[in-house]
Amino acid sequence: QKLWDKAIEYYSKAITNSDSAADVQLQFKICECLEEKGDLKSAAALYLEISYLYQNNPDIQSKALARAAEIFTKTGQEHEAKRVYEKILQLNVEGAVFAKEKLQQMSLKPNKEEFAR
Repeated sequence: QKLWDKAIEYYSKAITNSDSAADVQLQFKICECLEEKGDLKSAAALYLEISYLYQNNPDIQSKALARAAEIFTKTGQEHEAKRVYEKILQLNVEGAVFAKEKLQQMSLKPNKEEFAR
């Protein structure tokens, strides 16, 4: 646990607050550390922040959004995951096909609320 915190600290200090590829990589590394230490909520929030910060770069934005959607799916936040996948589709990037497939898979899943009745 402490090793992940140290890694996050070092990665954070290395960020130069520029639009450089190195900063993007460092931000993704921080997210990965957060995921590894089990702080999925913070990881998802940072992925969403990355997608906002780099909205002029659809490839980075879609990658960050995809990772956030994976976390939302993993944590049972299907509604949030669906919204994020829809956002990826709107970006119209080359790799957005996976978002369409994920949305189709989600629509095929039975609604958990129907089983509660």
